Amino acid sequence: MDLPVCLDHLSQSYLAYLAGSSWKDFKNSALFCMTPAIQGIRKSGDKSFPPPMSKDKVTLILCNHQSDLDQFIVFTATTFRDNAPVPVQLTGFTHQAFNTLPMVGQMVGKNLIGLEKGETKASIQRKILDFRHKGFNTFLLFPEGTFLHQDSWKKSVEFQQRKLGLKKEQCFQKLLYPKFGAYDAFVDLLEDDIEYVIDLTLDYPEYNPVTSEWSYLTYPSVAYSFLNKQPAPFLHASTTIVQGQKGILTHDFLLHLWRKKDQRLQVREKRELEAQYHYLFK
Repeated sequence: MDLPVCLDHLSQSYLAYLAGSSWKDFKNSALFCMTPAIQGIRKSGDKSFPPPMSKDKVTLILCNHQSDLDQFIVFTATTFRDNAPVPVQLTGFTHQAFNTLPMVGQMVGKNLIGLEKGETKASIQRKILDFRHKGFNTFLLFPEGTFLHQDSWKKSVEFQQRKLGLKKEQCFQKLLYPKFGAYDAFVDLLEDDIEYVIDLTLDYPEYNPVTSEWSYLTYPSVAYSFLNKQPAPFLHASTTIVQGQKGILTHDFLLHLWRKKDQRLQVREKRELEAQYHYLFK
């Protein structure tokens, strides 16, 4: 099957998979069932997201991680845009095991950077370079390293209290404390070529992961989308223009983004509660 060259790598993989699949099988899949929710994403913040790319430059997308829907939502919001002078060729960092998942892994796994637990910085950088040579110019990273849920949040708070000496109320309330391994590997390798850093905040209505035990049958997982109507998520984007400036993308920079993101999520939750239980906020 000849695919349009204007499509990005992920879109080509998606169409190639569909071309070799049974429509009957695909229309009964979770990916098909969750499509309306992904297309209904409500965006705020930087309306030009993703920003126009320059040739030979890269963009780093930093996003919080609440569910296995996150990558598909970011892929959709990033890929489909008009009048792009340089096509967005998006890849994401993921666990190596993702590539072995049936259907999802077969569809896009080859276009994702699979990482092993405890992988060395040099090994991560070799993989990044391999994807750069293939033409990828936009990289999605979830610095939290795992899904946010009740257990992972408690462990993160314990770490912040034990290692950083923070009180519980000073810890991230809607996020996990970021890890810096893949972030440092990327920045140290491509610092001269980084044009933009995009801070994305994903938020799912009617869902509080901090108070929920993770389950693939619990909203907003792919499995839940297959079984239930999926409310449209919120996506907030803010852009930092780097343009190869050194010394900007430090750990403090990432932590500053995370603090702003945490406040944003708390405000969103408060507004949702006010709308739902307006009589309590009079």
